[in-house]
Amino acid sequence: MTISPLRALVVAAAAGAFAVPATAAITFAQFNEQNTMARTLEYKQQADLSYTVLTGPVAVDLTAFALHAPETVGATFQLDASTFDTPTKMPNLPIVGQNSFNGTLSLVDGGVNYLTLNFTDAVFMAVLGQTNGSFSSLGPVTFSSDYFDLSQVSGITFSLGFTGFDKPFALGQDFKSNVTGTFDATLVPEPASWMMMIAGFGLVGVGIRHRRNRVSVHAS
Repeated sequence: MTISPLRALVVAAAAGAFAVPATAAITFAQFNEQNTMARTLEYKQQADLSYTVLTGPVAVDLTAFALHAPETVGATFQLDASTFDTPTKMPNLPIVGQNSFNGTLSLVDGGVNYLTLNFTDAVFMAVLGQTNGSFSSLGPVTFSSDYFDLSQVSGITFSLGFTGFDKPFALGQDFKSNVTGTFDATLVPEPASWMMMIAGFGLVGVGIRHRRNRVSVHAS
């Protein structure tokens, strides 16, 4: 069977048109505490029955992988988050989850804002009897930076590791720990990708009109 040049072009255009430009996700930075024995993070239930996750200003090493020339700089990390959600054990598993943390985290040094995130609906998870856990973004995150080039970034997510609890984790029990963190960015597709998609839809339209014209000629 011979495929006409127009049909081949339309098939190729359709493939490009429906392959919506993919957004690229990259890990662009991480940090580690300079004093790994400090246990500056505190998880605590407050008198109003809310739960808070707080750190005072803590010295960290911030490493940039992307959106800036690769380097490691000293910075001050701070986290302030809270929720009224109750920590809940998963059925038949020793895993505890807690949702709906809202708050702010920042990495600064003097007058430089390396990265500041305002987040909603972050989640804390830990394993009963263990001495580590995680704290990750699930909901929207707004961001700003004087250091990273975020002009082509459409979204940022973070994942914090809580390590070295001062006691094995238990439901309803406060703890102190160390903290590390990783940040991922979703990049806006290149303009050329969107132009290819738009052109593809245009060629698909041409093919549809051509086929309709052929059908109407045969019918008459």
